[in-house]
Amino acid sequence: YEIQKVYQDVWFSPDNLDQGRIRVKNHHDFTNLSRYEFRWQLKEDGRVTQSGKLNTVNVAPHETGEISVPLNLDELNSEKENVLEITVHLREDKEWAASGFAVAGEQFVLEDYDYPEIQPIEQKKVDVEENEQTIEMRAGRYSATVDRKNGALLSYRTGKQEYIKQPLEPYFWKVPNDNQKRNNYEDRLGEWKYAGKRRQVTDVKIEPSGKGLAEITFKMELMPWESDYELTYILNGNGALQVEANYIPGKNDIPLIPKFGMRMGIPDSYNNIEWYGRGPHENYQDRKRSAFYGVYKQTVEEFITSYIAPQDNANRCDVRWTKFTNAEGKGVEIHGLQSLSFRSWPYTEKDIEQASHDHQLPRRDMININVDLKVHGVGGDNSWGKRTLPKYTLGGNQPYSYGFILKTVE
Repeated sequence: YEIQKVYQDVWFSPDNLDQGRIRVKNHHDFTNLSRYEFRWQLKEDGRVTQSGKLNTVNVAPHETGEISVPLNLDELNSEKENVLEITVHLREDKEWAASGFAVAGEQFVLEDYDYPEIQPIEQKKVDVEENEQTIEMRAGRYSATVDRKNGALLSYRTGKQEYIKQPLEPYFWKVPNDNQKRNNYEDRLGEWKYAGKRRQVTDVKIEPSGKGLAEITFKMELMPWESDYELTYILNGNGALQVEANYIPGKNDIPLIPKFGMRMGIPDSYNNIEWYGRGPHENYQDRKRSAFYGVYKQTVEEFITSYIAPQDNANRCDVRWTKFTNAEGKGVEIHGLQSLSFRSWPYTEKDIEQASHDHQLPRRDMININVDLKVHGVGGDNSWGKRTLPKYTLGGNQPYSYGFILKTVE
């Protein structure tokens, strides 16, 4: 998909997007763009609200022209993310593809996404109960329980319904892919593999509030770099749980971070995934041009990428929200406070590292989810030692902050 996108022979650039005007460059040597059909659609928060076909686009080889998309500007909703999508299609059957096949495309963001923040529900009380091992926040039938010793989220419930199978906790490791197995990735970045597990809590601050919110903040230290890590949970009266993480580097010469994020397990029955972000196929920060913004639905088995040699897979970039539900439509949803990367597997990182062929990967009784700010890029300028380009990595000597809101789907 990525090769098809970056090698396409029709390139687009903005002219006046507010008026729907876009420049088109024809990189063909012999073919006029009139041979193709140009289609457009407008997506509001990932869902199509306007669409159509353009008149014949007459641009000679190696020339640049302009197209004008007949957007209905009066119908644009400025409170939603507006994305204009242009695609180029075959008008007739070819030996290698049927008519209608898309040979090129591009998206332009007209209005940025408005990320949410947790809101207090002032008429609803949130209680906090402490003991030596745990701290529990309760709002009516909702509850969130964290481990006082390490800051992990142990439980997220409504009544007797538990939504977490494995704790939500800081996690920084990305299993290497084939490219990275050949460039000493694990030797260079390997100290991060257990950095989350080795975190040490230095202080816990609890702020119960009469304004429909309760807040718990853990101050931690990441070893062996004496880096500061702060993890905050905020529960509101409707049971929404906001999670925020902040990292401040300590010593110098900290290795690159494989990913900055968190990991948790949810029941394996929540195997229907819906998300708004790039897709539908897997994508990483250095492999995402071909993955367009949209709302997509897949099962967990459709979501993963089954490489012959087990390795990291299935990441999705620039995600605004994602939802995991069972056959009855119940489950959990995650909304970013900024764009997220996320991936989910029916197995664990350890399973991948211990398997040499895809058929050896088990199917666990949970879905393993990573919710990340960013993930180290795929790399692969060659497959025998070249490293990921620096702009697609996460430097360990710089600060990071991110967050998301966890909600139940009922």
